[in-house]
Amino acid sequence: MRRSLLVLHACGSNTMKIYESKRKSYSTNIMKGVDIIQFNAAGQIVDFEVMVRPADGLQALGAAVAQQLASADLPKIES
Repeated sequence: MRRSLLVLHACGSNTMKIYESKRKSYSTNIMKGVDIIQFNAAGQIVDFEVMVRPADGLQALGAAVAQQLASADLPKIES
């Protein structure tokens, strides 16, 4: 089962937010999530927020992301 809802919201000053709601089944559970992405006038992402429930869905997502990042060849960023 996979459902998705996408909502665009103009925030003023030529900025925009995208709200994307997702529902995905994994194993025997259903994970629900919301992505909130804010863009500036140049179309660049200035804020990105992800919310996931239930807690075991968040743990599964975190483990999957950690595995992908560990195997990725990412550029080094100097602070």
